[in-house]
Order: sequence, then structure tokens, then C-alpha cells
Amino acid sequence: MKYFFYILFLMYGLSGFSQDKSTTKVIRQKLIEANYYFQYDNFYDAMPIFQKIVEIDSSIIEANFKLGVCIFNTNPNKTNAKKYFEKSKSDFNDSYFYLARILHSEQLFDQAINNYKYYNSLKGKLTFDEKVVDYYVEKSQVAKQLITSKANIKIENLGENINSLYPDYGVVLSSTEKQFYFTSRRNNSIGQLKNPFGEYYEDIYVSNHENGNWLSAKNLQTPVNTAKHDACVSISNDGNELYIYRTNQDSSGGDIYISQKVEDNWTTPQIINADINARLSWTPSGSISSDGNTFFFASNRDGGMGGKDIYKVSKLPTGIWSLAQNLGASINTQYDEDGPFITADGNTLYFSSKGHKNMGEFDVFVSHLDSITWSTPENLGYPINSIENDIYYVPSSDMISAYLSTNRKEGLGDFDIYKVHDINHITNYVPLKGKVNNEQTQILKATISIIDYHSKELQGIYKTNQLTGKYLLILFKNRKYKMIVESEGYQSYIEDFELKNDFTEKELIKDIKLIKNE
Repeated sequence: MKYFFYILFLMYGLSGFSQDKSTTKVIRQKLIEANYYFQYDNFYDAMPIFQKIVEIDSSIIEANFKLGVCIFNTNPNKTNAKKYFEKSKSDFNDSYFYLARILHSEQLFDQAINNYKYYNSLKGKLTFDEKVVDYYVEKSQVAKQLITSKANIKIENLGENINSLYPDYGVVLSSTEKQFYFTSRRNNSIGQLKNPFGEYYEDIYVSNHENGNWLSAKNLQTPVNTAKHDACVSISNDGNELYIYRTNQDSSGGDIYISQKVEDNWTTPQIINADINARLSWTPSGSISSDGNTFFFASNRDGGMGGKDIYKVSKLPTGIWSLAQNLGASINTQYDEDGPFITADGNTLYFSSKGHKNMGEFDVFVSHLDSITWSTPENLGYPINSIENDIYYVPSSDMISAYLSTNRKEGLGDFDIYKVHDINHITNYVPLKGKVNNEQTQILKATISIIDYHSKELQGIYKTNQLTGKYLLILFKNRKYKMIVESEGYQSYIEDFELKNDFTEKELIKDIKLIKNE
């Protein structure tokens, strides 16, 4: 946020009555230096200088206000900025807006709403217009409602083997759930470079699962990581293709690359030849479908609905990728959407948004594909979502647990990765999974059709994993289905079944044995 320089020293206690000339000169110089960083939103470098000014003379209102803004934008515990806005609110109207944001972070939603409304009533210079303020008022209203109806689920910080004092986020989970890739801005990054805000560039890390625990994460090293930004995005179902985000050559944006696994090593990533990457745009996240034929991704390319939107590309019969398709107004808003994840059945999309009805900055939402349209996104509620940023939601293959990146103030440092337990308690869907074999227990390549029993409408066609014969799909409670399993050279298997609303199991398992044609 840009503010004018207020170097009117007599107004802010820099007169010779309170300080000697040498002190006044020091403060004047520090204000010029701090304001240089501040005008470019470089809060990390501006903050210690404003802090020093306040230590020298706490009556300088400009320094108090701008120190509050710096702390607010860099510290997960926004309450630390409160006293500086209290001191500056008589001279800086925007202090009331920030105080409202802090009250929201303290879950004092009614007080936050009152402060927002008071801010809207003020005359004079206001940085935030009524539309912006109303946007935050709605957040407080939604937060109040969601926290009241808190879901009974456990969220667990994955601890120091995964998380650090630095930002850790963006889980990519192998289909076997034995390897866990994520992105981090740690101080042992390959290039040891920092952005203008004092953050190290991104590198990809990996942890292996042994004896029920995730082992200490290790840097994936070169050739996957480079001196520039490298972030993990998605992984193929067989675990042999790692999709990564990498800053492009002219640093005008970032693109999606693919690294191949050869034996136990990852090859040098190659830029993906598809309409996923666009010039002068940023493609920070994505998700490959289980069959490898559709890639969902977030991009701030021209022609979107605002901020970052979610798009998809699909493989054509020729094997090349289609042009990118915006998922439309049911998913995308004028604000940012990011962190898409498509489930194994291809019909359920998780993503984070700043533009739907949410309680924090980014909230996690879910939408279901109904034939060709995506349903109205549902907020996953509290405590999956919080008053902070909640993003990169990745469910496990059995849809019973999930992983989440969030910058809650109780974390180890900045963004941490958490595990969400028993997520099926908060939804009305049930994972249906199993294996398709023949009578000799040989694995079969089969097609599974799910039909609504009453409407006769096809709900989806799914294929088993060619290597394991396993399948996973999502069904909804309070519905009756017809299931048809087919494989070349075998008799079709047909079963009608109902999922009642009071179904309490975590999943429904159906192992199918097909009989060979006579």
C-alpha cells in the first residue's frame, strides 16, 4: 500500500524543543531511508528502521503508523501492530481499517465490523474505498458463522521434520503416500538468493514415510532445484513425472516444467509444451488428473476474471494439449483463485479463493462436476479454514485425511504444513474404492460406469489403475446408484446399491471379480 511521505517534522515531534539537532538529523535521515523501502511495499527492510525511529522518539506519529503497517504485513501475529495504530489513529484514518483487521484476527468479529463501519463514515483521506471495506465486513460475518458451526475434526502440525522457521507449503503426495514433496523458502536454498522482501527463493524438499512418521525433509538438490524459484506443483499417478514451477528465463513470470524419474533420480526439468504457460504471466500451481489427460492450473494470464484464475487443458486424441479453458464464473472471481487439486475420479475440485464467501484471506473450497458444469463452491468451514491464509489442500488417496498449508500464528514459522484428520466427517460424500480382478486374482483393466438409479443419468465413467487394478471414485450420500463394471473378454458386473444419509463409515469398499466369457 502506497502512502505519501509525511516528513513534516514539526508535526511529528521533531522540533528542537524535544530533541537536539543531531538527533533530529538522524531521525530525518532514517525517515527518508524507511520511506524509500515503504513506498515499494518492502516492509521487511522498512520495519527495523521505523522501529529504531520509534525507539528514539515514540511521539512521531508517522513512524508509529508505518511501523504498524510493516508489522501487520510481515508478522502472523497481527496483534503486535495494534498499539502503533492506536497511537496513530488521530492523524491517520487508515489506522481504523487496520485495527478492524486486527480485531478480526483476534476473532472479535462484532468489534471488527463496527470499526469497518466507522472507517467508512470518516471524512478526509482514505486509502480503502467502500467496496474494499464491505469485502472485509463480509469476511467477519462469514467467520462468525463458520466458527459457531465448527466441525469436529483434528488438525495437526506436522512438526519440525517437515516445517521450519521459514515458509513451508504446497504439498505434493505420491499415490503410494510414501513420499511427500513440498516447497520451502529456507536459508539453505540452492542459490542463497532473496527477494526484495527478505525471503529466500523457493526450493523443493522431500520426506519419506517410515514406521508411521515422516522423516526429516531434505533438499531435492540439482537438477530440480536451481538458483531461481523452484516449487513443486503436482505428480503423476505412477510417481514418475514431477510437475514444478520455475521462474522463467527473463524473470517476467513463471512456468510449469516436468522432471522425469529415471531409476531413483530426477532429470533436468523441461518446460511443458502446452497452453499452460503464457508470456508475461505467472502459473504458480496445478494438478494433473490421475489418468494424465487433464491438467488444472492457476494463472494470472490476460483475459481472466481477475487476479489468478483456474484453468484446465486436456489431451486431444492426437496426444497434444488443448488450448487452456477458464473454468468460468462458478469457480473464478474478480479476486485470486489458487492451489487447485483434482481428485482421482476427476469430478471433485479443491481450490483456494479470496473471492467466494470466506473467513480469512485464502479459504479452501470444494466444487463437484455435474456433467459439464461445476457446482457452486462450498467453503470447507472451520477449523480447516481460519482467519489467516489456508491453501494447497491435498486429500489423501483414500479421502480420509488431507494436507493443508496455512500461516496460523500457532505455527513454527510463517506458513506451515498441517494434516487434517477424518475429513469425510465434514462432507456428504463417501469414497468408493476397491480392486477389479478375475477369478484367478489377475489384475484387470476395467471401466466402471456409475448411473443415478432414479434419473438414469450417467454420473461418470472411471478406469481402474492399469498396474494395480484399483479404483477410487466419489459418491454422495442420500442417493441410489447402479454400478456397471466392464472389461474386454469378461461378463459385465452390475450392482444396485444405496448410500443412505446416515452412512457413518469412512469409505465404501467393493472388490469386484469378473467372470470370463464362455
